[in-house]
Parts: sequence; structure tokens; C-alpha cells
Amino acid sequence: MQGVLGGLRVVLLQHTLAIIHACLAHAFFALTVSLALFTSAEWRGPVQAAIADGGRLRRLATITTALIYLQIVYGALLRHTGERLDAHLLIAALVAIHVVLLMLRIARAHGDRAQILRPGYFLATLLLLQFAIGALSYFGKFSTMLRWPIETIVLLTTTHLIVGALMLATSLWITLKAYRFSASSQSGAPAKVLTEQYSV
Repeated sequence: MQGVLGGLRVVLLQHTLAIIHACLAHAFFALTVSLALFTSAEWRGPVQAAIADGGRLRRLATITTALIYLQIVYGALLRHTGERLDAHLLIAALVAIHVVLLMLRIARAHGDRAQILRPGYFLATLLLLQFAIGALSYFGKFSTMLRWPIETIVLLTTTHLIVGALMLATSLWITLKAYRFSASSQSGAPAKVLTEQYSV
């Protein structure tokens, strides 16, 4: 589907196809990250200990991931049509709030779990980088304050897109890990049974 949309985009040059193509690309990337995690030896191994407040962490991580993907959708709309900058900025603020809340919960309640803590720090770092690149991209593309060559603007917007994809993948990684670590506390199943379930 992604290849067909890309070919139609080249032939027809329609903004709608470009937006769908961009959104599907990130969904495909997220699926690839999920498959890499599901087929890893760590995922098939036993769960050391369940997370006490897994439900809160799961919900917060899931909402954060959904907001990041929604931000990608509005980013594609803005990039290809120049419209809905207001929605892009609003969702960016919501993403920032949820990333901070997620990082605080991980650091306070799950600081002993490196499998979640390290991606949490990485996500917070990506957020700061994304804001910096996003601001530069905005002033370079939509403002007359900075008169940069088109090559610089393209580099900034492309980097902005890449960092957004990394944020989506990292947030999804944390979400799946939260479900993994809290699964045993919900079902009451021993680690061996969980391992067999996730290996099927």
C-alpha cells in the first residue's frame, strides 16, 4: 500500500495522497518497531516482577503515543498544504505535557526498571530536540525573520520529521513495555505461562 501510494503521489501530485502516504509511513514504522520488540528474546523471556500501578502507566503511555501520532498527522497536513498550524501547535503542547507527565511517573515509580527508564529519558531528550528544530523550521519556512536557503529549510523539516518518527517509536516502545510488565499483575499468571503466551 505504501509503495502504491508513493507511486500515485509521484504521478498525480496530489496533496491528499502525500498526507496519507506520510501518515501510513509512520504507522508502518510503528508496526516494524512492534514486531522487533515482540520477536526479541527479552519479550519472550520471563517477567521479573509486575508493575504495581501498571494501569496508570499504560493509560498515560497510550495517550502519549496517540497524541504523537495525531501530531504527525497534523504535521503532514501543515507540511503539504500550509494549513492548520494552530492545531499543530496545540497538539504539540499536549504532547509536551504528556511526555513530561510520563517521564515523571516513570522516574518516580519505576526508576529501578532500566527497560522503561532509559526510553523515558530518550523520549524527553527527543522532545527538547523536536521543539528546537520545530521552532527553526517555523521561522525558516513561515516567517521572514530568517532568510535561509531552501536546502537548509528542507534539511530542518526533514530532521523534524525524523525526530517525530523516533518519538512515536519510543513512546510506543514504552507503552508496549508497560503492558508487558503489568500483564502478570492483571492475570495472576506466573512468568512461565506469560512467556508461553507471548511466544505463540
